[in-house]
Amino acid sequence: MKAPLLPTFVVGALLLSAAGKLAAHHSDSIYFVDDRGDPRGAVKIEGTVSRVRLINPHAEFFIEVVNEAGDTDRWAIESDSWNELQSYGWTDSTIEVGDRVEVIVSMSRFHDTAGRLRDILVYGSASNETSQIFLEFIPNSESGQWESVLELVQQAPQCDGTVPYDFLGERGEEILVCLELDEPALDALRVEYADRIRIFD
Repeated sequence: MKAPLLPTFVVGALLLSAAGKLAAHHSDSIYFVDDRGDPRGAVKIEGTVSRVRLINPHAEFFIEVVNEAGDTDRWAIESDSWNELQSYGWTDSTIEVGDRVEVIVSMSRFHDTAGRLRDILVYGSASNETSQIFLEFIPNSESGQWESVLELVQQAPQCDGTVPYDFLGERGEEILVCLELDEPALDALRVEYADRIRIFD
């Protein structure tokens, strides 16, 4: 006995739904300069968080950045899904409105003040609070940053809630490594890794 055929409008709705999901979880290279070696592939910005949306399939946050002319630009930064970010050690309070941040982004191909998150340093809200830094880790990537990140993991504590990860065994997997740093440790890393990890430049 043949299975009943779905009505045309049902099939159409299913196709549209699938297309929407594929578009929502898009390839980075379509929308962003997905190459750290490109001048627009690893751009550093600094500012204050003005809005946060911890959602799937891509979390996003907005940063108020003072430009060279002294005016304020609002940057839109897209990241991984909220589910993925939580596995990297993020919580609801990891990044909040008012936080001071430094961010490395892959620039949007279509907007001058939009990008895809690569690395982020979230300063503690008080001088006695630790900062959190999230560094992109892609084993054997051509950028070379992955070797330095691996060194950091061996000397700095990872954030609470981080899912254990086999850094050398899971080849090709891209993650955000979360580390917690007090002010002296952060200052020391800026000196040691200034020419090796973009966010410390």
